[in-house]
Amino acid sequence: MPAVQPPWQLVLDEQPLDSRNDSCPDPVYDAEAILALIYTSGTTGRPKGVMVSHANILANLDHFSYWMG
Repeated sequence: MPAVQPPWQLVLDEQPLDSRNDSCPDPVYDAEAILALIYTSGTTGRPKGVMVSHANILANLDHFSYWMG
């Protein structure tokens, strides 16, 4: 933990989110929907975007729980 907290730090857990009404959007069940776009360049390459889908994350969790018990 850093000794000095930057003034721009925002902790979302401690502050309410703005909401327009009490309704939530319908969930989308699409395993191939993009969850994150991560930019990486490895050690020598040029930066490139890597699409991570919901299915990728679920597969990672499944493999992790299998191997790590």
